[in-house]
Amino acid sequence: MRFPLKRLEEGKWHWERALYVCSPPPQVRLPDLFTTIKIASFKMAMMAMCMPILPGKKAMWLQMMEQVKQDPNFAGSREAAGVHERSFLQETPHGDFVILTFEGDDPVAGFGQIMANMPPEFAAFAKEVHGLDASAPPPPMPTLVFDSRA
Repeated sequence: MRFPLKRLEEGKWHWERALYVCSPPPQVRLPDLFTTIKIASFKMAMMAMCMPILPGKKAMWLQMMEQVKQDPNFAGSREAAGVHERSFLQETPHGDFVILTFEGDDPVAGFGQIMANMPPEFAAFAKEVHGLDASAPPPPMPTLVFDSRA
């Protein structure tokens, strides 16, 4: 399997490919370079959830997604919560949904931190678009029912 190589700083983890980059000797030959890369094996916890996009609110949701993609503070709030969030739009004949995934050491705690620290304007958006009241107790967390690698 081939992976695209990215230049990384010495001693830094590349989490997407789980590679640790070490400094090669100055006169290293290409085949010897691979002996300086250590493969790390770890499992990252993941949580996925689905929220409805209320009827007539998809355009508002899409507009907000364009805004948050441009706002480093939004992504920074996820990093501060210890999670990597991804959002997917699922369009169905019975309505639209957003599928959210959270990866990290403790995605449930990270989601709780995101909810607790949600800015008031985003909380108002979540209530209007998803019907989610950020001041109420959190919704039940999803239950994993199948894992093809378990």
